[in-house]
Amino acid sequence: KTTANAPKTGPDVKEMSARELPRDAFPGRGASAFRVFLDSNVHEQIRKHATEDVRVEICGVLVGTWKRDDEGPYVLINAAIPGEAVANKLSEVTFTHETWAKIHKRMDAEFADRSIVGWYHTHPGFGIFLSDMDVFIQENFFPEPWQVALVYDPKAKEEGLFLWKSGKPEPTAFLVEEDAGAEEATTVIKVAREVTAKPGQAGEMVGEVSQFADRLDAI
Repeated sequence: KTTANAPKTGPDVKEMSARELPRDAFPGRGASAFRVFLDSNVHEQIRKHATEDVRVEICGVLVGTWKRDDEGPYVLINAAIPGEAVANKLSEVTFTHETWAKIHKRMDAEFADRSIVGWYHTHPGFGIFLSDMDVFIQENFFPEPWQVALVYDPKAKEEGLFLWKSGKPEPTAFLVEEDAGAEEATTVIKVAREVTAKPGQAGEMVGEVSQFADRLDAI
């Protein structure tokens, strides 16, 4: 039983089921509440971008369309735009005002018939999870229940995809175009690594989030 005062649980990809979507055949196999299909060329593009500099985090946005078939809604990711002019370091990446200006310029010029369906970024050598800062980016720049986050570790050759579930980004399986012949094998992580602040780091992490909030206001 629910009441008008019941607290909201936050964004959840299940909300996609209520949307009016264009109908089209899903390009892969399998059925679930929400499916994610990643074009093999985009997959390779992201991997190559990730290895350009493994000293810092690298990011970009995922572009595609949301559709529906007899099994339910799904997202088709068929393009990606690398993040230019980002503020990045080993364990943090920031979309700047200039980054967004360049992304929107390319969206208007090349992908006017598509949408930003999520984002990707790298964790070079430290595993697949969403840090507090990553969750902050997800909540503020990709907050729609049907927007996803892809994390790739170019050193460990691991990757994971996160969907909104009950107000939190949770890892989920995704499909890449079959028989694509990828240049290198990767492991898809279905359970994210748990991350906790070490003694003495809690204040530092709060300070970083506060600084990022200031940057968000500026953007």
